[in-house]
Amino acid sequence: MTEHPIERPCPKCGSGMGEQCSGRRGHRKSFHQERGRRPKEKLRANTSKVTESPIEHLMVSALEAWIDHNSLPGVVVETQVKCPPYRLDIGVFTNAAALAIECDGFEFHSSKAAMARDRAKDRFLAIEGYAVMRFTGTEIKRDPRGCAAQVGAWLRRRG
Repeated sequence: MTEHPIERPCPKCGSGMGEQCSGRRGHRKSFHQERGRRPKEKLRANTSKVTESPIEHLMVSALEAWIDHNSLPGVVVETQVKCPPYRLDIGVFTNAAALAIECDGFEFHSSKAAMARDRAKDRFLAIEGYAVMRFTGTEIKRDPRGCAAQVGAWLRRRG
């Protein structure tokens, strides 16, 4: 099993996963999006799970590829998980923990009312015992494997 590129120190500045990066030109970034990136075309048709949007499909494909690559046993990925009165875009389940992944496209999650609904949903899921990760559509389109690696880091710590 090889180490995923996102878990190695940044080749540009030497910072680790989740640390601030100064990059080549000294611009601060909150996360190293470019590590672990591969062409999106290889991810598009890799899953048969039912999704409601292209960003959900891309995220599920990248996540399943990451789990397969790292041979994590006992991890179940489900889409459109019912958790009344809400529905999760993606649910990731292990024996010890549950993670709700929300894929937030700009069209449906940019208004103040939508943001308030998202926060209420996050609070409800926390009460139900879910950890929640939200990814914007831009993040997923730009680097789906990097987003999947962040979920993978959560899985490794919980699994």
